[in-house]
Amino acid sequence: MALAVCETTVINQPIKSKDHAEEVALFRAQILGPVLRRELARGELLAELRVLGELRFRPPGSVITKTYALPTPLRWRRAYLKECLAGLRPKSRRIGDVLALTEEERDLLLEIRRQFPSVPANVILDTLALDARLAKGTISAQTLRRLYRGHSMARVVRSKTNPKTLYLDNGSTYRGCALETACSRFGIQLLHA
Repeated sequence: MALAVCETTVINQPIKSKDHAEEVALFRAQILGPVLRRELARGELLAELRVLGELRFRPPGSVITKTYALPTPLRWRRAYLKECLAGLRPKSRRIGDVLALTEEERDLLLEIRRQFPSVPANVILDTLALDARLAKGTISAQTLRRLYRGHSMARVVRSKTNPKTLYLDNGSTYRGCALETACSRFGIQLLHA
């Protein structure tokens, strides 16, 4: 892994961030400060990060304090060593919930929804897996539905006309407020034998 060379400057004034992402990056760098500038063996590094994990910090813009489990500062440290302060900026989530997909796969799924608006998400995923166009389990049906909602492409459910009358026997499962309420809301007359 190639390490980025970060310039070190001594600053006598508080650092003012340009935006929220930079403020978060500076916050993360301040938390990591004690372990970034020291040569630590792997065991020592983990021990120091565990100590940091017991401390409470107030993230930018938050009114509450929180602790960070060991994997989080480890991930931040790797990002800092690779990209300096830029690596500590929070990643944008604007592309949605399908980060596991390539741009081509995302475009394919959106095009399928345009062509087949009433097909359920799980059927689309199963079909693509059978055609070997998308590995099974890459994303869940729920994630795909979120992608579609984010692009204002929710599934179009074909409307069917409601029956005018629902005729049921007198069994206890067919008598109750919930069934009566549902029928009345849909304008269905409920009859019992």
